[in-house]
Amino acid sequence: MTAFDYGSMPAKVSPELIAKVKANTRLWLSVGADAVPYVLYRNARSGEAGVISGELPTAELKKRLGLQ
Repeated sequence: MTAFDYGSMPAKVSPELIAKVKANTRLWLSVGADAVPYVLYRNARSGEAGVISGELPTAELKKRLGLQ
């Protein structure tokens, strides 16, 4: 196990980087993201908006984005 497995950070991380990670986490939580990747998109053909939470096979991703 590493320090990251317990939610802590290595001692040599700069305060600036820690602030950036915390800001990114606040943004992530504010949009309800629950996985990586988390994609907010608009289908290129239909104009329909949607969310993709987690990974998809390339063919499915293209289909949802209207690229096929």
